[in-house]
Formats: sequence, structure tokens, C-alpha cells
Amino acid sequence: MNEQLVSIQSVPRSGSSWLGQIFRSSPRVAYRFQPLFSYAFKGRLNGSSTREEIVRFFQDIKRTEDDFVLQKVGHIHVEYPSWAESPDTSHIVMKEVRYNHIVRRMVEQVPGLKVVGLVRHPCAVIDSWIHAPREFRPEWNVDEEWRSGASKNQNRPEEFFGFDKWKEVAQLFLDLEREHPSQVKVVRYADLNADPIEVVRDVFAFCALDLGPETVAFIEQSRSRQGEDANSIYRLERPDTAWRDRLPASIARTIQDELSGGPLSRFL
Repeated sequence: MNEQLVSIQSVPRSGSSWLGQIFRSSPRVAYRFQPLFSYAFKGRLNGSSTREEIVRFFQDIKRTEDDFVLQKVGHIHVEYPSWAESPDTSHIVMKEVRYNHIVRRMVEQVPGLKVVGLVRHPCAVIDSWIHAPREFRPEWNVDEEWRSGASKNQNRPEEFFGFDKWKEVAQLFLDLEREHPSQVKVVRYADLNADPIEVVRDVFAFCALDLGPETVAFIEQSRSRQGEDANSIYRLERPDTAWRDRLPASIARTIQDELSGGPLSRFL
């Protein structure tokens, strides 16, 4: 393919929707929202997919007219910007918070593919999940769910809710970045939140994409007001520390004690 292929990967509630819209703001990008979770493309890729199948998948999502993938479902894509896609794009970018179990296969099968692995503080991820009405049901018990996410994951390999799944994915991203540094870049959400323009400039350079005025303007706009929906990409500029007042102290303490001194402590 002539286009650069990019996959933004994270676990749910990690800020990937914001990063995805930042990519989408570039007129060089054809951006696609969670295609593997859509009815149109569910099951198209798996742990045995070949290079040809992966490349064909990217070609197909670029041509798709699916409303979910193109972010035209009003009750899901709440407060998302409306941009006309340029016919002259150079990058096909998708974002997924599921299907992290096939990322290694994608990287190894398609040497030109770029993966941006976004990792948010695990306490912030768990706190955001349990306070998201569409993601955490009222009848679920936080003490029983926060670690395994069993009721949400339902033993489905493509689901990545809960602290154990956070650890699995964060370690996967670090391993892949070490093994394939030209293809995989790990981004701390804390850094993106603190200095989005400089972090995006670096991420775009990694993906061979220029940081243009459209993207700078969108980043500034996205930090100018507070969205009303739990999935809104609009957030007033502030530290990512709301979890300190909302997440049960016993859970926060367990998470930080378990990660302290290990390779994943860099995300605390």
C-alpha cells in the first residue's frame, strides 16, 4: 500500500478517543473508529491473520461506509467533531481498545505498520471504568470486578477491562516497543495530558506525519471546555487525578503496591 498504516491501541478508558480525534484532525489521515468492534468488520483479524489479510483489512476500512466506523452513530459518538475527510490522505489510522491480543501478530506480519500504545495510570483507568454508565452496570460489585473485569470481559479474548488486563496490555506494549522500536511507540497518557502539542508532535513524527495547524487548533479547542458526556473528548486542562477522591483507597493502595519497583511503575 502507498498509505502509512497506524493503529492506536489501549485498554478502555485510557484517553484513546481523544488521541484518535487528534489524528483525525490531520487532513492527511483517514481515521477509523474501532472497526474490529463493528458489525461490519468483526472477526476480520485474529491471531493467525496473514500480512495480506491485514493489509486488505486496512484497505477495506478506508473504503467503508459503515456509520459506526465513520463515527456517525449519535448516541455513541457524542460531541465528536464533524470533519470532511480529504480525498488526498496518506495515512490510514484506526483506534482500538479491544483486540489487543492480536497486536503482536499485526506488528510481526506487517513490518511497515506503526502502533501507538497509549497507557494511562491504572487507578485512573479503573476509576473511569466504574464511573462510566455505559460500561459498568449498577448491579456489579466494584470489589469483585475491578481486578478481573469478569462480568464485562465474559471470558472473551478481545475484551480488556480490569486491572489484570491493564497489566497484560501495558507489558505487551513495553515488550513490543523494545523488540520493534521502529514500529511501536508507547505513550503515557500523563505526558499527553500535560503537554499535548509536544507529545503529539513526537508521535506524529514517529508516524511520518506533520503536525499541522488544524491539529494544533483542535488540541487547543479540546482543552477549552468540559464535555457533558462520559465519553466526551472535551476536557478542561487539569491533572488526571480525579481518581484520588473517588476510587476506594484499598484498591488504589493495592494497585500501587503491586506495581511499585517493577517495569510498569513508570505509569504510576
